[in-house]
Formats: sequence, structure tokens, C-alpha cells
Amino acid sequence: KKEMCFCILYKLYKHCIGRGMNSKACKKAHKKPHSVFLQDVYSYSHEGRGIDIVPVAYAEDNIGYIIRDQSTGLVGLIDPADPINFIKKLTELNWEPDYIFNTHWHWDHAGGNKKLNNKYKVQGIIGGQSENVDGYTQEMSEGSEFLFGELPIKCIESSFHTKHHLCYVIEIGSQTIMFTGDALFYGGCGKFFEGRPENFLDFAQRMKGLKEDTLLFFGHEYSVDNMRMAHYIDAGNRVIEKDLEQVT
Repeated sequence: KKEMCFCILYKLYKHCIGRGMNSKACKKAHKKPHSVFLQDVYSYSHEGRGIDIVPVAYAEDNIGYIIRDQSTGLVGLIDPADPINFIKKLTELNWEPDYIFNTHWHWDHAGGNKKLNNKYKVQGIIGGQSENVDGYTQEMSEGSEFLFGELPIKCIESSFHTKHHLCYVIEIGSQTIMFTGDALFYGGCGKFFEGRPENFLDFAQRMKGLKEDTLLFFGHEYSVDNMRMAHYIDAGNRVIEKDLEQVT
């Protein structure tokens, strides 16, 4: 019965109420933004190639990103589900987006696609194959590569949160950058809405191919809650205690 109830509610979220729920959460946060410590911009460059990453906080605990190829000036949006906050930040930067990248279809990640496209007429809206993100024009899958200006963006599929959730990976010299959406967080991972634990384990095995110093840019700020849960489960673990102190 619980599984049947979840399936019904999940379908309602997907087809009927999800867009409205995201819009309501964004409007509420406009009055009281969530307090996540974020730099204004993260910049990485190597031998004439580089990227600027501007985080955009929205809704209760979401984080999307504006990325810019330093060589060509090409601009992309990653999970821009709050058009108002993204337009405000783009205006401050005097940038206009060329592409929208979605990690998955959930409305709190893809709910702003159409409004932003109506305003900026982007060249493409990109999501996972068969993920059916709102307004998509191009689909990617495991191992796909997209040339964003002079920066190749590689896709790693993480098919446990949603069936075709994507993580986007960019390499700048020796530095690897990964936009994880709802696949990975600090101290945790996304819920298994459409996949199973074995799908996560498969993803984790493929993650081993990334460098240990890979920088992860998450889709939500769950650090404190995750580390508190870890501390509850494994009290006395000094590594966890140190991490919990760091995020609080």
C-alpha cells in the first residue's frame, strides 16, 4: 500500500503539482533566502582555457549554477529552476545564457527552463536520454560529451535518483569539476526515487575513475543534516566529528 501511494503521489508531482510546488518554494525563499555560504564566483584556468562558476541559491535549499567559458564567453545554466533569481544574477553579471543543462527532470531543477528560454532564446536545453526534462532539445547519456565553447563537458549517468540523472564533468588542466545535481551531496546521496541500491553502487564504481581532488558542486545544501545523521550512526568517529564541526 505504501509503495502504491508513493507511485500515485510521484505521478501527481510529475504531471500535475510539481511545477506549482517549485514555484511556491521559490517565491517563499524570495522573502527569506536560505543561508548557504557560497563564494560569488569560483574560477579555474589552465593554459588559456578556463571556467567561471557562479552559484545561485534558491527555494528551500537548492543551488543552481551559471557557468562561463572564459575563452569564448559562452554561458550555461545548470538546473536553473528559479527564473527570478537566475535573471537577477545574469543581469548583475551582464551575461546572457546560451545553454541550459539539467541534471534531471524534477521540477526543483528543471522548472525554470521554459521561462528562461522564452526570455533568452537559448541554443539548447540539455538533459538525460529519456529523462524528458521540461522543454528539452537535446538528450545525453553515459559517456556523452558536449563541447561548451572550448570546454568538453562529459556525462556520467547516475540512474538511482531518477532513471537517467546526469552528472556533468569538466576538466581544466589537472582539476576535475563535477556538477552532481541530486546524485551526491556532502556526506550523502540522493534518494532512490526511480532506481535501486545496485544502481547507486554501479555509479559509485564509475566514480572511482575520477581524481580524489575532484571538486563537487551539489544541487542542494544538505551538509549539516547529513553529517548529523552520520554522527548519530557512528558516534565517536573522529573524521565525522571533524567534518560536522566544519559544516556547522
